[in-house]
Amino acid sequence: MNELRKPAIEDFRRSARRALDAMGAQGIQVDDDGDFRFERQGLSFLLVLDDNEPGYLRLLLPCLAEALTPEARAPLLEACSNASASVKMAKVFFVGNDLCAGLETLVVDPQALDAKYLERILSTTVAAAAHVASELKGGESLRRAGPAVH
Repeated sequence: MNELRKPAIEDFRRSARRALDAMGAQGIQVDDDGDFRFERQGLSFLLVLDDNEPGYLRLLLPCLAEALTPEARAPLLEACSNASASVKMAKVFFVGNDLCAGLETLVVDPQALDAKYLERILSTTVAAAAHVASELKGGESLRRAGPAVH
């Protein structure tokens, strides 16, 4: 009986790197865990690949805003809820005091992890962040995502 070889995490990392190069991502760095940090559309992203579950990936747009007080957090929480309900697949959430946007997905075949696929999940993640930004009123705004990831 022939068993199909399950793709290894390295197959997904190679595909992710090719896709990032093909879509013109800038400042690509690979951290000690094999995750990719890169810039696109003036924003900093993190593409996390799970060693224990090859094909599972998470695209994060970290540090959109900071909420140090309950008063600062309240309008962001409402906007997060609305964005997460409106933009399918993407989530907007807090990690500590930092507001982040992200998308989690499973790619079964490493060849499917191409520039077109990454562009789609990137645009969905950015759409969720933009939805939050569009709901903010007054002097509140989202800052450009920085390199800090928790």
